[in-house]
Amino acid sequence: MPGKKLGRECVLARGTSAYANQTWNTIAEVVDLNHKDAAVKGDVSSRASKFKKSRRGLRDVALTFGLRYSSTDDDHIYLRAAYANEASIDFWVADGLTNSNTTAGPRFWGQIMEFSHDQPLEDGVLVNVEVAPTDDGTNTEEPIWWP
Repeated sequence: MPGKKLGRECVLARGTSAYANQTWNTIAEVVDLNHKDAAVKGDVSSRASKFKKSRRGLRDVALTFGLRYSSTDDDHIYLRAAYANEASIDFWVADGLTNSNTTAGPRFWGQIMEFSHDQPLEDGVLVNVEVAPTDDGTNTEEPIWWP
């Protein structure tokens, strides 16, 4: 059915060039991915009403995914170095191939906040990665739905 997607048809990509004219590298070894975008709920209740009332606050955006471990995989090496060096990466959670003009999804500059390894006895080693938007003073673009 057109428009219905499976997770395996989507991609996580990292930028490899200038933001305005980005070249995308698909991170192939991603397993499960979650893009969180949730507004913080601010309480604006008062004694003027019997009901609890709220207003939207800041948006809490995060990206979590599993990365199949390989000490020779270019993306693993790149992400591990970015984590160690506190570097920012332009991420795009795309709903299809990055070279298609119908592909869209959230895009933001992020820093890796977690890069931890799970080593289960009977399953492949998995790296747990968490990314949060950043403003590192150089890359100041807001998270967007792109394109």
